[in-house]
Amino acid sequence: MRDGQTGRNFLRISVQRSGELMKIIHQAIIAAGALATSAGAVTINTGVTAVGATHVLITHSQPGSANSYIQIGELQAFKNNGVNVAQASNGGVATGTASFGTNPGQANDGNTSKTFPFIFTTQNGPGEFLRIDFSNPASLTSIVIYGRSDCCVDRDSWTLNVFAGSQSLYSGLVDARDGSIATVNFLAPPPTGGVPEPESWALLIAGLGLTGAALRRRRALPA
Repeated sequence: MRDGQTGRNFLRISVQRSGELMKIIHQAIIAAGALATSAGAVTINTGVTAVGATHVLITHSQPGSANSYIQIGELQAFKNNGVNVAQASNGGVATGTASFGTNPGQANDGNTSKTFPFIFTTQNGPGEFLRIDFSNPASLTSIVIYGRSDCCVDRDSWTLNVFAGSQSLYSGLVDARDGSIATVNFLAPPPTGGVPEPESWALLIAGLGLTGAALRRRRALPA
């Protein structure tokens, strides 16, 4: 009986630790991102979640002005496991109204250069945009935007929109006109009881082993 109880305790602890490990991993990713962008960084904490995001949309933040351009060196959208789902090599698809010989794919090609001609840029016209669709719905923890640094940094201000299908998850101004890298943080999604991490699997296996041993021992006892 004692072995059976021990096995059940192992199972219960492993499930609890799975959630704890996910929290630790998420905190580490946020900390790493903060260190990477600590020099010349703009950070926006939205206070909302971005669960099931399907795409992001960048539009003008200064419509009708002389600075009504969209200049993006790279746009990254991270899940809590650190994967950049916006990147083309991870299935992200970029579309938009490019000009000056650039193309939307330069905003998610993995090249974080902030200088022309390695960026996406528009031509100060109405209805201009950059959109990046993800290959699958994703729960985002942050979006990082690299603007332009070799010229015209006063244009590095955008309206960021995050969608889950037709539902708006977030819309806000991102101002990086000092030449900074802009990071927009979202709250961690609630636990969903997903697949346990390796340490949790070890505890689960150990618990199942003890439970099985206890059952075999009980069967072996004479009636």
